[in-house]
Amino acid sequence: MSKFILAVDANNRTVGTTQSVSTTSANYSLKDLGVLNDTIRIANVGNIGLYYAIDDVAVTATTNDIYLPPNSVEYINTRSAMFGFRNIGFVTASGTTSINITIGEEV
Repeated sequence: MSKFILAVDANNRTVGTTQSVSTTSANYSLKDLGVLNDTIRIANVGNIGLYYAIDDVAVTATTNDIYLPPNSVEYINTRSAMFGFRNIGFVTASGTTSINITIGEEV
């Protein structure tokens, strides 16, 4: 990725959230950020790996989904068909961590 521009809300503030991740799958609706863009930046800000899945409906993540190692960042470009109510589900195999989710666009 060459450049990532963070999305901003109506007050010109960047939008993002940090969510707790545990062995019980949780779902976060990106529409709660107030702005939707084609690129999602996720950061595992803890010392435990996590698994995640993205869908246009509420999603339950499992340990068979995409693995994000501890203390790492990943950028996901979603397909245009998912422009509506994107959701990200996340879970750990053991322990707890946190996931930071921001949205924007690749340029």
